[in-house]
Amino acid sequence: MRLLLLLAALAPAAALAETFAYFGTFADGPYVATFDEETGLLGEPERAADVKSPGFVAVSPDGRTLYATGRDGKESVVVALRITDDGSLSELNRLEVGGPGVCHVAVSPDGRTVLAVCYSGGQVASFKAKPDGSLASRASLLTHEGGSGVNAKRQGAAHPHSINVSPDSRHAYVCDLGQDRVAIYDLNPKTSKLKPSEPAEVKTPPGGGPRHMSIRTDGRMAIVNLELTSQVVAYEVDPKTGGLTEIEVERTLPKGRMGETNKTAECLFTPDGKAAAVTNRGPDVLTTFYVLPEPDGRTTIGPTSHQDTPKTPRGMGVSPDSRWVVVCGQDDDTVKVYRIDTNGGTLVSGGQHEHAPPTKIPKPVNVRFVRR
Repeated sequence: MRLLLLLAALAPAAALAETFAYFGTFADGPYVATFDEETGLLGEPERAADVKSPGFVAVSPDGRTLYATGRDGKESVVVALRITDDGSLSELNRLEVGGPGVCHVAVSPDGRTVLAVCYSGGQVASFKAKPDGSLASRASLLTHEGGSGVNAKRQGAAHPHSINVSPDSRHAYVCDLGQDRVAIYDLNPKTSKLKPSEPAEVKTPPGGGPRHMSIRTDGRMAIVNLELTSQVVAYEVDPKTGGLTEIEVERTLPKGRMGETNKTAECLFTPDGKAAAVTNRGPDVLTTFYVLPEPDGRTTIGPTSHQDTPKTPRGMGVSPDSRWVVVCGQDDDTVKVYRIDTNGGTLVSGGQHEHAPPTKIPKPVNVRFVRR
């Protein structure tokens, strides 16, 4: 009986999930570190693969494959990497994107399609994923042409900066910084091909420069951060058409800190959908927003907290339990962990991570998590 009681007591500890944090970087990588969701402590990062400048990474729904942007000589590529049980990576294959300056990669929630965009050339590409996670031949290659011209320095041409897929894997959204719009595409789950939706786009505030997008897990709400004006736009998502209807526009910084040098980088909902976060370069600030249901059934957002970050917070990640935000300081090679109260959206102090030495990774860009 004592043995059974002992085994029962030990079972929960043995069943605890292990979480890995994967870091995109402008150095060679990606990097991986263990992450303790109870304390917010990051383990010692290690380079997990040899991809040239894997700036952004994405994880397949089954947690078995990591996809990374990268360079192969002068060519932009997407690289498929198998995630092993110990968290290390082994390359499956890599394919050319079809344009210069690949800057973002995503995988559809059904795991069938991998997508990427090229900032410099205006390309939007999709690839069919094989059952083992490797990339089949490219399924689509579309090109955005022409910029809005509102900001002469940044918007003289199309600049797709990110691509996201709806939770039902039916629609793909491309934030085009140069065109001041979010392009909307139908995604064929069998062929992984893209075609313009109806509606085919939503215009964003002129001169704002939409950069990144996050779609809440229920698929009913999305946010887009505007790089050039340090704002975030909230949208209601039509579940049938994929269309976007603007709810509101919020500043990401207090009024006194808004300025021309500010540039938002990434926006993310927490997995539980109760809060959102935006990184802002220039002042180097992480801003969180609460997500508030209104009596009429609509949902609004409001800023709740601002925290200083490492230098040039280009990207970030939110832990699977929605309790931690991990921010990448591109220009001081530092990663910092923050605890978030998603019931109010506020960043709060506390946790063993505050007493740990700074985590160092060369030129970190973004982070995504895998829980095993």
